[in-house]
Amino acid sequence: MDHSQQALVFTVGRNRYAMDILHLKEVGRMPLVERIPDGPPWLLGMIRMHGRPVRLFDLATLLKEQGGAPAETEGTRSWLVVSRDGDGECHWRVDSVEDIVDYDPSQVIPANGPAALGALDLQGTLVHLLTPDLLCARQAA
Repeated sequence: MDHSQQALVFTVGRNRYAMDILHLKEVGRMPLVERIPDGPPWLLGMIRMHGRPVRLFDLATLLKEQGGAPAETEGTRSWLVVSRDGDGECHWRVDSVEDIVDYDPSQVIPANGPAALGALDLQGTLVHLLTPDLLCARQAA
């Protein structure tokens, strides 16, 4: 029996991360970001999604990554990843989107890290498998 699942692989700072596609709602180019004065560092600002304003979180800040691209203007090289979190959703800025890969959940390697379920071995490179529940909880803390 095939237990394969799929994950979106993306970069934040200098590292590669993945999120199971079952946790994803949408992936696209970065829309215009409206900054919030004196907001917390992990909150990049507000964006409009399908006509409604939503908060945009900086995954690099939450993961303590260095070298993330600024999300200043619409159409920058950054990407928007919308993940499901229970009944809601969280909106994340990531540096790049690479691929969708197949993985076997029984082969996830235990790993320490903020919001990581574990790691995937993708052709000899470990990629942290993130969970939106932990990520959304971190930004709320």
